[in-house]
Amino acid sequence: MSIVNQVFNSKLLIPQLGNTYVRRERLTDILHNNIQRRLQVISAPAGYGKTTLLADFINSIDVPVCWYSIDVEDEDPKLMLEGILTSLSSYFTSFGKLTVSRLAATDDIRKDAPHLLTIMTNEINDTIPDYFVFVLEDYYRTLRTNEGRIESVARENPRKLPCYHLQSHSGGITGHCQANIEEPGFYT
Repeated sequence: MSIVNQVFNSKLLIPQLGNTYVRRERLTDILHNNIQRRLQVISAPAGYGKTTLLADFINSIDVPVCWYSIDVEDEDPKLMLEGILTSLSSYFTSFGKLTVSRLAATDDIRKDAPHLLTIMTNEINDTIPDYFVFVLEDYYRTLRTNEGRIESVARENPRKLPCYHLQSHSGGITGHCQANIEEPGFYT
């Protein structure tokens, strides 16, 4: 395992459910019934159980799951993209070589981010044969510096976008992705 992977290791862990969590069956059913959607957004204020809901949902599906927990360090778009690549390549070992090489050659990550995300989504489609779920936990933390990047790729290449579950806080995602925990938002 490389040093970069060790830095991201704790951010890739899917949270474990305790014995006393409240199962939100209706909301889990909504996620199950819409798993074919390319983008689902779960948005609610802190403490409403978004992470618990996703962990419960993940425990009930039989598909590969990649998880990435965003924190303040991910305000640096290069670190965020490296973390996402690490999450995906830790499960799908043939994925990431092209995107990593392009990322390494990039001088201005902010300018090249839309292009790099397009390369990444194309590489996902070319190298990952399985249907999978990718969770970006606490996506709202990136809105100050990376606003609209994932949504932009979703609009430009909707058929190439794999299934993402973005976890956000109330009001954190604008436009077509606005949603709350009672009504997950979908983009197809």
